[in-house]
Amino acid sequence: MNLNEILHNELLDLPKNRNGKWFPDFVESILFQYMELTKDIECPQSKLSSKEIHDSITKLCLAINSSVKSYFVGHPYEAYESIAKLLGKTNSKEDYCNKILKFHMLDKSQPLYRIRVAEPNESFSRYDMFHVPFELREKHVKTQRYSIPGLPCLYLSNSIYVTWAELDKPDMSRIHASMLVPSERNNCILIDIAHPNEIRKVYGENSYHLDLLDYIITWPLVFACSITTEEKNNNFKPEYIIPQILLQYVRRNENIHGIKYFSNSINYNEQNIGEFYNIAIPVVELKEKGHCNLLKGAFYMTESISMQKIDAALGGQLTLDKANANYNVNVKEIEIIKEKPFPYKYSRFHDIEKHLFLSKATSINF
Repeated sequence: MNLNEILHNELLDLPKNRNGKWFPDFVESILFQYMELTKDIECPQSKLSSKEIHDSITKLCLAINSSVKSYFVGHPYEAYESIAKLLGKTNSKEDYCNKILKFHMLDKSQPLYRIRVAEPNESFSRYDMFHVPFELREKHVKTQRYSIPGLPCLYLSNSIYVTWAELDKPDMSRIHASMLVPSERNNCILIDIAHPNEIRKVYGENSYHLDLLDYIITWPLVFACSITTEEKNNNFKPEYIIPQILLQYVRRNENIHGIKYFSNSINYNEQNIGEFYNIAIPVVELKEKGHCNLLKGAFYMTESISMQKIDAALGGQLTLDKANANYNVNVKEIEIIKEKPFPYKYSRFHDIEKHLFLSKATSINF
């Protein structure tokens, strides 16, 4: 089976919902189907043989399955080791090409965004818009998909639209947003498990892209990290097992700094065209108060703005010289109204990004 046939098989559609199935059985079933799907994989353009490619896929599937079962019987250390032993320890950037994982160097030209939801007449300083400060970790750092309880992380998205969807689509008049831009000192290496949504849609039978073979090899990990949460209010969410293990792997490898992952909150079956991803970068320092100095030095940051303030200042008018400019080339169309996709640059999300882009991102020195 060639790459095109595998990539367009419905089994690869993500994210998946277990629909009430017992989590270990659900994961095992999907991974077994994937091993069967790829057992006769054909990729003559690759230096790897079909057997080598499938062996890598099989080892990853078995490691994930073993990890989930170990966690469920109360052996979290063995659950971590099942994944960590397979992935190995990265000692240098040159090691990356020999690993199952795909890596991404944070693009210094790519603006990233954070939002918070405010109460009426509430405002947020830059201090409030960065990661949860250390003095509030016991109160506010709860378990999330890519976080360890009590360990602050800097969460960023490549568009305001993604951040809005991640926060369950709050009232637009209540959101406050800041833009962060990687600084010259930013050399963040991220594990890349983002969904190549746009490339997968246009990939043709006679075309080849090495990134897509990488995606096929790492797909079991992408799947295991993107299962939708069935019960959001439950204290234990098994869907978080593998993502949190992956974050532990990041913390134990000094040459890896975070994870780039696609948003589960975007419906990829709708006419959303573009890249929709998040980044999670855990803090590095151990401090009683404040924020991680290494993360502060890695970014420039704007003051926060809100749609309410923009409307109050402009009365709905467009800025004069750059009203039609496109400030986010990664997101092309979004479907907010069912079956009526519109260019992203017409949206209120893009309006906020435009005003942030025209603001000044400065060094973080609080």
